[in-house]
Amino acid sequence: MARALVKGPASDRTAAQWASSVQVGERTLHRAFVVETGLTFAAWRREVRLDAALTLLRDPGTSVSQVTAAVGFRTSTGFIWAFRTRFGLTPTAWRDGQDAADAPGVLPSGPPGWSAASAPPSLNHGFHLLLWVYRGSMRLTVGGRILDVAKGEVAWMPAYRGHGVKLGAGAVVLPLTFTVAEVTLDERCGPVTMPEYEVPALLQHVMANQCGVGPTGYDRSVVLRQAWVPGVAADMSCSWASVQVATVADVILGDLREQRTPAQWAASVGLTVRTLNTRFRDETGMTLLQWRTTVWLQAAVRMLSSGLTASEAGTGICPSSVATSLRGTE
Repeated sequence: MARALVKGPASDRTAAQWASSVQVGERTLHRAFVVETGLTFAAWRREVRLDAALTLLRDPGTSVSQVTAAVGFRTSTGFIWAFRTRFGLTPTAWRDGQDAADAPGVLPSGPPGWSAASAPPSLNHGFHLLLWVYRGSMRLTVGGRILDVAKGEVAWMPAYRGHGVKLGAGAVVLPLTFTVAEVTLDERCGPVTMPEYEVPALLQHVMANQCGVGPTGYDRSVVLRQAWVPGVAADMSCSWASVQVATVADVILGDLREQRTPAQWAASVGLTVRTLNTRFRDETGMTLLQWRTTVWLQAAVRMLSSGLTASEAGTGICPSSVATSLRGTE
């Protein structure tokens, strides 16, 4: 199915029709897509269509309406909305900016990852991304820090931080994705220069990591053991620079229904609310409440993608006030 969708993104087959064609139930199909890609079937197909649209938009002779029809969106309005939601610009603005020195880039280019070891290329998820600038340059914001990453350098985009990514014109950035359980990072996000002799091996890792195409016995953790990879911590205590932030974050991540107020959290770690928020902002780019809400919403997305209703997701992860908001989306 994935290969067929990449080859023919405009196909109007429904999920039920696709499920029938591969002889599984529709619910099984939806669950399989979430497990393999981190996205629902509809979201994965939308990503494939948007990726195909990028290629077509580079041709100045192709109109937005033609691109809309070619990649399978029903209306130009729907296509423009989906494109702007994904890339932050309308299709026309994105195309007009491709020749500009500060043109926004797309991270990554290509269809969504496909394997149990991959993750969608979203900037808000529970995955650590090791970003390799294969060509051009990248400006990466991690929390309150700005990292300028040049060709041949790598840098981490860690989970549960505020992020921003801006690519130079013509830049190519290749990601390696790891779950938060697979690697513990310290504050050394990079950038660092990758040895030239590692290029062939790292290209193989990117392919295997994002597309599930690798040799028998492939071990993705080999990358983490390389001396040139920054920020891989020896123990869990190094994952946050602030002990107080680590204490609060660990409790919240361990029990998403924890309902303490900022004042109660601050008192529990011997800080004022203002100081605790400052330390959270230094590490994540967000205040404590903003960070906790982001974690709740990320967990809700994963639960909704796995087939739970909004009511079930809201009840399972957060207090009644947030659960009520989620139920309003049903």
